[in-house]
Amino acid sequence: MAGTTGAPPAGAAPRRPVEEGEVYGLTVEHRIDPLGVDAARPRFGWRMRSAGRGRSQGAYEILVASSPGKLSGDRADVWSSGRVPSADSVAVRYRGKPLRAATRYHWTVNVWDTEGRWIGSGPVAWFETSLMSTDGVTGWDDAEWIGMSGKRPRSPGAPMLRTQTRLTGRVREARLYVSALGVYDAYVSGHRVTVPQDGGTTLELLPPG
Repeated sequence: MAGTTGAPPAGAAPRRPVEEGEVYGLTVEHRIDPLGVDAARPRFGWRMRSAGRGRSQGAYEILVASSPGKLSGDRADVWSSGRVPSADSVAVRYRGKPLRAATRYHWTVNVWDTEGRWIGSGPVAWFETSLMSTDGVTGWDDAEWIGMSGKRPRSPGAPMLRTQTRLTGRVREARLYVSALGVYDAYVSGHRVTVPQDGGTTLELLPPG
């Protein structure tokens, strides 16, 4: 079996060739580098491959940091799972301190095989939290909800909001946070914003018995 070493590297792990072992396909909530993660304890996933016959994962270590520069070997400023003896690599829960809303986090994972030999580190990936009402500051707590007047409007219309914002400088990046019951369309300067949606909201009421 090629490329076997016994311990994780100090500092950033060197890039290992695919024929020795590779950790790849890092996901959060089953998505690659997702925006708008609204889970308080998001789930991590990754994959590994190796040319060694029968070589499989025996332990992992997840690292989460506030910036790529604060991910170093086995250290991170937000959370380190420590070395966990497990073959799990799908839907592994975050168990660190509460995540802040509307914040980007960077992460990676270190992997060892079943004999305790180092396989490698995944590439640095990221995820960004949504406006979670967890910190009382940047969540949806003070949102002004928009809807049709009355509890049961007579006409089957759809409410529309249109507003203008004046920018005072050059925009490097921007976020639009939208929430609605059912399906909605969002436009910026006449261009539809691509929003992944499930298609609709279905409510069912079952009588007792």
